[in-house]
Amino acid sequence: MGEHEQNEIAYHVRKGCFFDFSYTKRISPLNMGHRHFHDGYELFYMVSGERLYDIKDKTYHIRSGDLVLVNAHDLHRTTDAGSKPYERFLMYLKREMLDFFVPGMETTDILSAFHQGSRVLRLGEKERETMDSLMFRIMEEDKGHADGSEICVHALFACLLVQLQRFAGQEHLLLRESPSRVHEKMSRIALFINENHCQPLSLETLSRYFFLNASYLSRVFKKTMGLSFIDYLNHVRILEAQKLLNETGMNITMVSEKVGFESSSHFGRVFKAISGISPTQYRKLRVTG
Repeated sequence: MGEHEQNEIAYHVRKGCFFDFSYTKRISPLNMGHRHFHDGYELFYMVSGERLYDIKDKTYHIRSGDLVLVNAHDLHRTTDAGSKPYERFLMYLKREMLDFFVPGMETTDILSAFHQGSRVLRLGEKERETMDSLMFRIMEEDKGHADGSEICVHALFACLLVQLQRFAGQEHLLLRESPSRVHEKMSRIALFINENHCQPLSLETLSRYFFLNASYLSRVFKKTMGLSFIDYLNHVRILEAQKLLNETGMNITMVSEKVGFESSSHFGRVFKAISGISPTQYRKLRVTG
């Protein structure tokens, strides 16, 4: 058995291009190098073990029974919270997935758990039993290939989405804690960047505002948030630019200025580096798609 096989047990379910479901039990540590985002929604369910989960301007200490809901286009990543093994389910889906699994289902209602914004829910014993049962049944049905298994898998996914909607409506399940004072401080700085990204911002500006040494801030911000200050700022600005390109008729120059870039040519280079295509191509793709 190879090193990768010894360190990880995994199962993967992929249905079309709009849905991805996976199970992983990992023994060795694993850190995501940098934050990323998706066009769709992400669900992360921790069966056992611990992880740190960064979402936008917050960091959460995820433990067994925690359910993470990540809204579309929110920057996120997971990192080790220690050397212990962990076990998790991960689900990625798009709105179009509903037509594939449950035709005729009202999209807005069934995905409302995600529309309320990214959050972490700390499930109680009863909720955990429900989630464990659904997740493992989905995997076992897909593995078994028994008569009617495809229908059963679709029904279980529909049930899972309904349960998520119910859990998200329970305020007492919402997790608000930060894992450390450093994470809390960096979260406040990240929130400041998110709220002021359209203004001229620099590392020196932030260091003066938060009474921190610029070199220290640069080093700790990157270690905590997974991106350097300028990379984080650029990601926030480009995500906002994508929204403006999708939802408004602003021309490229206006969008560039609106999100905080002084040069439209620099905006174009950064946009392509992060999105993989130019702003013009992005808008055309969205219109035609």
